[in-house]
Amino acid sequence: MVSAAILTKIWRPQAANYFCYATKRDGVWRDHYVRRREIDRLRLPDDCDTYFCCHGLLRPVRREAYACESKLLWADLDAVFPGNMPMPTIAWATSRGRFSAIWRCDGEPSRALRKGFNDAIGADRGWNLTKVLRVPGSVNYKYNPPQRGNLIWDDGPVHRLRDLRRYARDDDGGGAGDAPDIKLLDTKAVLAKYEGQFDPTLLDTAVDGKDGTVRMGGRYKIIWKLGMQLKAAGATRNEIGTLLYASAAWQSKNGPNSHGRLAREVDRIMRKDRIR
Repeated sequence: MVSAAILTKIWRPQAANYFCYATKRDGVWRDHYVRRREIDRLRLPDDCDTYFCCHGLLRPVRREAYACESKLLWADLDAVFPGNMPMPTIAWATSRGRFSAIWRCDGEPSRALRKGFNDAIGADRGWNLTKVLRVPGSVNYKYNPPQRGNLIWDDGPVHRLRDLRRYARDDDGGGAGDAPDIKLLDTKAVLAKYEGQFDPTLLDTAVDGKDGTVRMGGRYKIIWKLGMQLKAAGATRNEIGTLLYASAAWQSKNGPNSHGRLAREVDRIMRKDRIR
């Protein structure tokens, strides 16, 4: 069993009636609801993937309509190290080189701040109130062999909302310090230019299966491989961005309104000299 002490620390300050953790076993996803009086006694299974919803709930239904007030920001950081941003209050590794984090604030973040902050730090898309993260210290069964995550720290600062707003934007467009947007070119022309110089299956690979299991190590890895192969072929910044944006993995992960994120991701690729 996995200790739920860290979840108690996250949940208890919230004025909620219920809290939610989730399990995924043999492709079957289940939400489990815990009453406030039960959280100190909670123990989580260790033989499956376990997740939790940071936001407390007024009813045992994981929908935004039932989310209570919360002074937390959170993010699935993927490969972004939590030291490269405003210091999280709680940070943990979900597997080797993959991270999640929570920021405790002095007030309730607005919807615009949640989205803008998530985008600004380069986190995985998903800032909605009912998003789930992997439980700190739990086992990640998408790897073979499975990998156990670990808590990095849980004593970070409480942040002032006014300080966090300068890191965020209210939408996916501009903002001080942002990379210039990618100019999307004719996709067919770029494909023809680099035909035979990258793996074309990377364009069509996103998710497979009714449970949403990800092939080829995850969408981020697919995007990264595609970008690095195009870079090695001599593609320009705009050419790389055009094909990344057209890929099933990018659209599945980030959606169509993601031009600012696209620019930042292409610039990360341009700075690197090897495939992860």
